[in-house]
Amino acid sequence: METFFQDIRYGCRQLRKGPGFAVIAVLSLAVGIGTTTAVFSIVYATLLHPYPFRDWERLVTLTVDDANGNLRFISINGEQLRQLRAASAVEEVVAFSNANLSTTGNAASGDLPEDIACMMWTTNAIEYFGVPPVMGRGFGPADAPEGQEPQPVAMLSYLFWQRHYGGDKNILGQSIELAHVKYRIVGVMSPHIVWGGGDVFLPLKITSDPTVLLGTSIRLKPGVTPEAASAALQPLLEEFAKSTPQNLPKGFRAHILPLSNGIRVGLGPSLYLLFGAVCLLLLIACLNVSILLLARGTRRQYELAVRAAMGAPRMRVLRQLITDALLIALVGEALGIALAVVLQNIVVSQLPYYLSQRKALIHLNVPMLAFSIAATLVTVLVFGLLPAVQLSGRSLQNTMQLGAQKLAGGWGKQTRNALIAGQIAFSLVLLASAATSIRTFVSLLHAQLGYDPHNTLALAIPLHPNSYTSWESRAAYFDRLEQKLSATPEVTGAAIAINAVPPANGSTWCDILGQTSVGDQQVRASFISADYFRVLNIPLVGGRIFDRAEVTRGAQVAVINQAMARRYFPNGDAIGRQIRLPQLQAAPPNQLSAPGANEWRQIVGITGDVVNNGLRDPVQPAVYVPYPARMTMYGQIVVRTRSNPLAMLHTLRAQVQSVDSKQQVMRNTQSLEQWITDTDDWQREHMVALLFGAFSGITLLLAGVGLYSVVSYSVAQRTSEFALRMALGAQRGDVLLNVFLSIAGVVIVGVAAGIMLQLAVSRIVAQWAYANGRDPLVIALVTPLLAIVAIAACYVPARRAMALDPVQALRYE
Repeated sequence: METFFQDIRYGCRQLRKGPGFAVIAVLSLAVGIGTTTAVFSIVYATLLHPYPFRDWERLVTLTVDDANGNLRFISINGEQLRQLRAASAVEEVVAFSNANLSTTGNAASGDLPEDIACMMWTTNAIEYFGVPPVMGRGFGPADAPEGQEPQPVAMLSYLFWQRHYGGDKNILGQSIELAHVKYRIVGVMSPHIVWGGGDVFLPLKITSDPTVLLGTSIRLKPGVTPEAASAALQPLLEEFAKSTPQNLPKGFRAHILPLSNGIRVGLGPSLYLLFGAVCLLLLIACLNVSILLLARGTRRQYELAVRAAMGAPRMRVLRQLITDALLIALVGEALGIALAVVLQNIVVSQLPYYLSQRKALIHLNVPMLAFSIAATLVTVLVFGLLPAVQLSGRSLQNTMQLGAQKLAGGWGKQTRNALIAGQIAFSLVLLASAATSIRTFVSLLHAQLGYDPHNTLALAIPLHPNSYTSWESRAAYFDRLEQKLSATPEVTGAAIAINAVPPANGSTWCDILGQTSVGDQQVRASFISADYFRVLNIPLVGGRIFDRAEVTRGAQVAVINQAMARRYFPNGDAIGRQIRLPQLQAAPPNQLSAPGANEWRQIVGITGDVVNNGLRDPVQPAVYVPYPARMTMYGQIVVRTRSNPLAMLHTLRAQVQSVDSKQQVMRNTQSLEQWITDTDDWQREHMVALLFGAFSGITLLLAGVGLYSVVSYSVAQRTSEFALRMALGAQRGDVLLNVFLSIAGVVIVGVAAGIMLQLAVSRIVAQWAYANGRDPLVIALVTPLLAIVAIAACYVPARRAMALDPVQALRYE
């Protein structure tokens, strides 16, 4: 133990003697460990352990595949919920619904009431999730007795409690008034629960009304897999289809999905790609440290030989070198963890919005520390051991005879060249992957939208319970809203857009008259007013747009996009043909439909294609019908203004209130340009491009430092050679060229190996980055960039060689 502490003290003295080496080595390692650990913490919290819920691995979502293989989420009514709870594969079910209510009374903030997102769920929810409130209590059976109205009690989400009440710890027992009903606050949710984005949670009333539909989350019994649950629940869902055929597609198959499926499918590839990138970055940093250790150790070769001559065994020398590497690793580990905490916050800020709400789950934890320590140990054992073994095995006799300055050749030089070539190869792979991701994001920025989002916003207007319960009153309310907003100064147009705000729209089924052999077709359905196409500048390419009179009476007309015309009417005879949307059935009070809305309607026009399936995927067939055909409790109005539309938001909210003081615009209203940047596609690819770009910049820096170290070491080793050359008449330019040529072979080998490695992994990178496959342009871009960095790294030590005084250098030798 005493000798161990001696090694530590001696290693510290050596690091103090070479502060430049120590700083570069420690920072290289800290950057590698910090970035890798930060991204691993995100991967752990979103993919490996995405929920803090009790037995989250057994939580699943009720979905089915339709006859065309499309995934459908299923809602059920109260009676079906009772049957689902009794299913053999099911241990527990929590049911939920949502609504928007406005603050009223003393709870209202500002001069206009605030719209509140309310989540109603069954009273077993807190026990189901297993995450206790931070204050107060959850709901109990007494809060929603069977067959009775729920008690007026409420729980606040953690974010709403912070935003609306400033985190007041005396909030329990106070009241919040929503839509003129007072609810007593009994608890505050954990920040780990952001279920459904609710602000306020209320007890759910289970009714016998078959039209009141509920979402569900299911906990399977132990040992039951999602596949087994799918088979077990198929007969039950078939019974549901008999009683409520409108809620399930024809020819469906049960497809029970794990709760984590959405995150893993939507973001998993991107996070795995980033994690692979930072692991590669850590490898490059470790190679850098190994190169530095080898160069520094070679300079110490004469010292080590003297120690051996004085009786130190090889294992003693080897242990000293390992201890030196361990000191660097420990300091790098400490700085790396501190850097990881900082980088973690930066990475979280770049996560897609729906995951940034989960940032309470992303923090420094035991798995993160274990990963960081394991990375450090690997660094010491692999990248510190390699140079230590090589240096401790040098011939004592040769070292004493030749001195450290002449021991640059042999296996040591081969090892050094192999390390630097590997660093260049891995750097090229990371740079090429980053370039691929950045090109993909740039192409996304220039995607053809088919509409003009500039100076346009979407006002979301949720209808409150018991509001406009008849078809006539609801249609008239939306019509008044459109007219009021259109007449507002600085507004150039307004249009109803229910389920019709690009770049993504909901889907439904469509029958085409005369094509019964094709079966049900999936289309994107939008319910709009006549000015919709003018407001969004969507071109008409054939036929006509339905007029205001047709919209008012909910006429049986439709407009389709070019994608639908090409797919289902390849002969160009779409106009005049008839289609039917069978799901347009009234389900009051939540969904109201015009009389005969689900009957055959005539196609009267064809418009240009507008992105409706995200920014990256192809445009899907779309049908536009007058909005009275389907009016839910949630409506939207797109408004185009002469200037920044968000600057007019207060005015527009006031106009909505002037039509009906009980209705409000949803908070967090966004412009259509913000709608684009908030899409999963945009945010995911922006995150990958931004972080990959940062990682590639760090990689270039590390590669430059590694090359600089190697060339500096080589110049120092060849001091006498350069001095002799210049004494014999060599020009300084010849020395400069010689230095560059001495490293050019290693760089060329590294670049060639990197290109081959990039070609081998390009398919995986392209798939995970949602990019094209092998792209020669990417290689053509990053190879010169890496060459420029190599030249810059070699130039400074090469200039030092040119500045040698031959007489002084030979005298020193």
